[in-house]
Amino acid sequence: QDTFVTLMPSTVQDVGGNRAPAVTTSNAFQITDFVPDMANPNITRFQIDLTNNTITLSFSKVVNPLSINMSFITLLDNSLNTSRIGSFSGYLSATRSRRTIVITLYQQDVNTLNALGVCYNISTCYAQVQKWFIVDKYGNPVLATAPIKASNFTNDTKLPVFLQFLSFDVNTGTLVLQFSETIAKSSVKLNTLKLQSTSNGSGVDF
Repeated sequence: QDTFVTLMPSTVQDVGGNRAPAVTTSNAFQITDFVPDMANPNITRFQIDLTNNTITLSFSKVVNPLSINMSFITLLDNSLNTSRIGSFSGYLSATRSRRTIVITLYQQDVNTLNALGVCYNISTCYAQVQKWFIVDKYGNPVLATAPIKASNFTNDTKLPVFLQFLSFDVNTGTLVLQFSETIAKSSVKLNTLKLQSTSNGSGVDF
């Protein structure tokens, strides 16, 4: 086993006031009976940042970020109704600072949350984890939780970017445009959209 102990001369003394001799580093005593840490970590706080696409989870003890399994975490729109549930295909990165883990999400997963109406604001944002979402350094899995409301919520302030003109069906008048993130249907203003016959605007406008 890899646990040893050394003593300074002032560590202990007997009832007569006699100090026990020092135990030096070169003569350290090996432990005879070791009981490993078997306590399960649990989540104490959940935060979400939709500008930077991150969720931040705080735990009762240090956990191992390399053990994250995103199949065991979901986001809900409230603590009781599970009709709208956001799940994750994976994650971009995870960093640990003491007992806190910051997980960077994929943009497509954030887009799905937005489309579902999950975590639209702090009142519609809860996290729920199952056992084996993450483990501590000894392999003890996190305890499953009831839905935890976000303690801090940062709204999305990124500007949506137009990516592609995917298709146009003349028969139905259907346009398909692709953007970098979920678009609010009610915000679309068709009178500001223009079709033209050339890329530089020198042709015919529609």
